Amino acid sequence: MAISFTNIDGFELLAETLGEMVSRHAPDGSYTYASRVAKTLFGYEPEELLGRSAYEFVHPDDLEDVRGAHATLLSGGEVIVVRYRHLHKSGGHVESEATARAVRDATGALAEVIVVRRDLTERLAVERRAGLAQRVFEAAFHAAPHGVAIVGLDGSFVHVNQKLTEIVGYSAAELADITFQEITHPDDLGADLAQVDALLAAEIDSYELEKRYFTKAGHLIWVLLAVAIVREEDGSPRHFIAQVQDISERKRLEAHTYELANRDPITSLYNRRRFEEELRRAIAHSREGGEGTALLLLDLDRFKIVNDSGGHVAGDRLIRKVGRALDERVAAPGIAARIGGDEFAVILHNTDLAQAHALAEELRVAIATDTGGDCTVSIGLCPLLGDLPDAETCFRAVDRAMYRAKSQGRDQVVVGQVPERRA
Repeated sequence: MAISFTNIDGFELLAETLGEMVSRHAPDGSYTYASRVAKTLFGYEPEELLGRSAYEFVHPDDLEDVRGAHATLLSGGEVIVVRYRHLHKSGGHVESEATARAVRDATGALAEVIVVRRDLTERLAVERRAGLAQRVFEAAFHAAPHGVAIVGLDGSFVHVNQKLTEIVGYSAAELADITFQEITHPDDLGADLAQVDALLAAEIDSYELEKRYFTKAGHLIWVLLAVAIVREEDGSPRHFIAQVQDISERKRLEAHTYELANRDPITSLYNRRRFEEELRRAIAHSREGGEGTALLLLDLDRFKIVNDSGGHVAGDRLIRKVGRALDERVAAPGIAARIGGDEFAVILHNTDLAQAHALAEELRVAIATDTGGDCTVSIGLCPLLGDLPDAETCFRAVDRAMYRAKSQGRDQVVVGQVPERRA
């Protein structure tokens, strides 16, 4: 349908109220009208444009696009939109977008063209900044020395970097088909999901925890996981950003260091520090009404004679044999420890007095046998039951029982009793 703006009352009034530049052009592209915004956008007074071709104000590199748009209107097109650089009177140019509509006469011939131009400078600057930010993010994402993933709210791996694929052994395509829940150790999943729920509820903005992953090969690895949430403008959750560091080697070193700090270097049994820690746990267990526990204290008989006659080498050899005898016969969750030069201690769990006494007798006989008769042992035994006092009092009680075994001829087991705490 032919449209004529010439006869529309108030066209110029409407054009002057718009924030964009409005212009009218003859079929050849020359200006017949320009709104006052031309001065604001391009530095030209409207009168300076009248009679001049629109092509005069197009950046040379964009002329082809503008001519193509004009040709579309000439050949029957109704509306075209073209981006180009409009020359500014000061000598620069303005990034602009022109929407041109054909106005035709009764025969369908092009009578004039109405053009609305808008300044794209700010919008394009925002787009360029956003594009730069995206490129910076992608560069950091893929160059990160640790695994990085964009994770969906359902736990799916939306986007991952190469380092994460190396850590877990799955390709990016394989990770896209699974969730973090599927590769997390079951014992660690609850703590992880609790933090996720806190993120979704906006109770926290991020969290960090150590957890275990199963790799594609089925190996268990330790990772340090740091997670933050990304939200939409309205505050609703969009996705998570997860950073993953493989800390398996660190955990192995920590475990090794912990073992060194808790083990006797000669026998590899637990040392006194760890024994005292376990004794405190056993006492707390008893106070809470836990099942029977027993405490044994073993002291080698005449060990000084062996040490003095054979030297420390012979003494250490004997100590190792005793340690081996204990290690072979004290089953988990019980523990055996070397707490001094020739003193050893045992904590037995889930046992009654008769069972504890039977094991003490077995240890007494085994030590004499395993050392070839070079050594016997005196053993004090105390059941740990009821409302027990502190660890030091418990230890003194079993120590007294052990010394009674020595005073009564050595190489025997004597049962003592730990007094309950005073009210």
